Amino acid sequence: GGQGFFLSAHCNMDQHSAFHCFGLFLGMQEKGSVSFAVEYEFATRSKPSSEFAVKYKGNYTFTGGKAVGYRNLFQTPWSSFMA
Repeated sequence: GGQGFFLSAHCNMDQHSAFHCFGLFLGMQEKGSVSFAVEYEFATRSKPSSEFAVKYKGNYTFTGGKAVGYRNLFQTPWSSFMA
């Protein structure tokens, strides 16, 4: 079998600006103490007719139930994101 992954979306509190914001994280379903390296890319668009633009990308090694992601993916308050 392969390795299981999941996306997790959250309404977070921005640590610097103290407002709520949209966060997105990629996690690995834990299978013992396995370590697994991935290349990831988070891309966003501001409206359905727009093109996706890469916001973040990199390499990450999952170990022991950790996740990689961004607490404020769109760099905007939750109220603006939902509007």
